[in-house]
Amino acid sequence: MLLTAVVVTKGDRDISEVLASLSGFDELIVPQHRRSEYAGSQIALLGWGTIFRKQLLRVFDPYLARYGVDELFYRECDRIFSFMCHDFTRFVDVSVQ
Repeated sequence: MLLTAVVVTKGDRDISEVLASLSGFDELIVPQHRRSEYAGSQIALLGWGTIFRKQLLRVFDPYLARYGVDELFYRECDRIFSFMCHDFTRFVDVSVQ
């Protein structure tokens, strides 16, 4: 059996709700009511919920090589991550209850 290390974020959602909203790996939740703010940007906040293969963390390498771990990285790392790996991820709409 092949095991894949994954990272799951859930914010204030129940973990079962996040997992039920996602159909596979490398998906980022963007709530419907926030979709227009982020449409076309390829940016999402990981706190909304996500599941991705741990190996995708390598997308930080070019940023860190150029800027290091700076204040922007600490404040915006979820936006940096979602933008840098937009070719590998799928954005998922969910309703907020």
